[in-house]
Parts: sequence; structure tokens; C-alpha cells
Amino acid sequence: GDLSRPDAARLHKFLDKLAPTPGELAARRRALFALAAHRVPGVVSYSIRVLARLGRANLIPPAELIDAVEPALLASAKSTATTALAIVALALRRDPRVQRRALEQFATAVAHPDSEVQLAAIEAVAPHLVAHPDIAAHLNELLPELSATAGQCLRAALPHQPAAEPTAPAAAVE
Repeated sequence: GDLSRPDAARLHKFLDKLAPTPGELAARRRALFALAAHRVPGVVSYSIRVLARLGRANLIPPAELIDAVEPALLASAKSTATTALAIVALALRRDPRVQRRALEQFATAVAHPDSEVQLAAIEAVAPHLVAHPDIAAHLNELLPELSATAGQCLRAALPHQPAAEPTAPAAAVE
């Protein structure tokens, strides 16, 4: 349902006191996926916290986790966004086949308004930019929107284009 902020806080406390097992939570992962896109930040935070727990326990396939946390990458709470980033990074470590999708998610998080989230996303995506020039080009376009520190960090991480070969001077005609 549509919860208010106070209702969400009470629901978190209630759910935490129930102490569901990881298996019980994994069985309800579709509901957690839906909550990751909820309009109330506290609900998003709760679902991301639970999804992180399930990801660490390897109870949800990496590809599902990456897709589920996408809305939270731009969450207003930086702790929620950085936890979503950590979930994507964990999924990538567990299954290299999801690399492309994970890098797209890291690139999404680079656009977060908080500089700490931007920096965390840049740190996560940087090692892979040489192999993915299209993502590097997309990130290059985001440079004007980033904080000064994040922009500087991203500039350093972007693969450098080889300088154009200087033209050889024309041979003097005698």
C-alpha cells in the first residue's frame, strides 16, 4: 500500500521484530523489488537494506539484484544509494556475466546529486571504462553536472584518447 513516512517507520520496526529468516525474505523478494521503487524514502531504505542482506547471503541471483536496485541508485538518502551501489558491486563480483548491466547502473549512480555517491559510483565503474568506451563517453557527457571533486576523479578515470599524430612537415621543394 501507500505508506506515509511515520507509517513506514512503524512498519520497519514491526518487520524487524518479526525477525524473518533470510529464506522467508527471499521468498518475498518480488515485494522487496517493488518497495525499492517506493515514493517514501524510508520504505526504499528498508527494502535496500534487506536486499543487501539477501545479496550477501547469495539468496537472489545477481542479475535480479542489479535490476531490482536500479531505482534506489538515485535515492535521496545517500546511504540508500551507496548501499544500492554496493549491491550492484557484489552482484558483479559474484557473476561477471552481468558486467554490462552493472556498469550501466554505476553510470546511473554517477548522476546522483550527492558528491559522495558520485565518487563511489566513479570508483566502481573506473576499472572497467577502457573495455567499455560507450559508457566512458556517456560519463564524459555528465562531467559538467558533477561536483568538482567527482568531476576531477572522473576525468582521471576516463580512458585518454590517443593524441592525434602530428603531421610531418612537408619536404622542402628545391
